Amino acid sequence: MFRRIPNLLMSLCALAAVAQARPSPDDYYGRVIHVDTGDRLEIKCRGQLMHVRLWDVRCPTGARGRQAKQFTRDLAETRGARVKLHGSDGRGSRWAEVIFVGGHTLSEALVRAGLARVNSSGASDARMHAAESEARLSHRGIWADRAEREAATQTVRSRPPFSPRTSVVQ
Repeated sequence: MFRRIPNLLMSLCALAAVAQARPSPDDYYGRVIHVDTGDRLEIKCRGQLMHVRLWDVRCPTGARGRQAKQFTRDLAETRGARVKLHGSDGRGSRWAEVIFVGGHTLSEALVRAGLARVNSSGASDARMHAAESEARLSHRGIWADRAEREAATQTVRSRPPFSPRTSVVQ
């Protein structure tokens, strides 16, 4: 009887691990099919084409924008990834994190290369802010020269923070 207890415990641990590994309803596994811009992608998930914008980052326009698009294309196109949705952008696309094997996100790679800026909404994690600081200190991408740094600082707009509507009763 005591010999069966370790087997039972191992089975319970395996079931618990499988239950934790199950993706949430907003997690999908898909393949990047097309790169529109550095931070806008088309991903095929479950047989459907999904238009997504990268969560909590903003890529520049112009020459650096073309560079960001090429970087995204080289890194992500035709590659499988986990897609974690964060709602709609109100323009037909969905906010999403594109997560590769090993837990690295496409957003973090763009920021680390100096080809995107972290939105200042406060939703980003410490890794994203550290990647941006590293890119700034190394003068990569948009942080390469003073004019570009100033333009990047001025053109990136953050999403407004959530504020519930309040009604005034008179």
